Amino acid sequence: MKRCVISETWLKEDDHFRIGELTPNGYSFHHYPRSERSGGGVAVLSKDTITVKPVNTNTFPSCETLEVLLTHGSSTVRLVALYRPGKHQASMNTFINDFTELCEYLAAKPG
Repeated sequence: MKRCVISETWLKEDDHFRIGELTPNGYSFHHYPRSERSGGGVAVLSKDTITVKPVNTNTFPSCETLEVLLTHGSSTVRLVALYRPGKHQASMNTFINDFTELCEYLAAKPG
């Protein structure tokens, strides 16, 4: 395995011990925790030979995203981890609008 995307991490910004337990030797862990309540969160686990650069993206009320640029040698790939929480979240129409906006944003980006 060289990379893995995880949703529902349930991690907080300062969960350094848990993140250390989840990260095997030779790998790095990048995450976007859910700040306003428990649960949720998305993460990318990748081999140390892959450079991971988090990219700032829009935040959406209907989903959680983590956008990163993965570089290995001279190749760069843009990866977006997207998680749409279940119950008690924004409507499907809101999600479709947010997803459309995200796709339009990504279509203009390289990688």
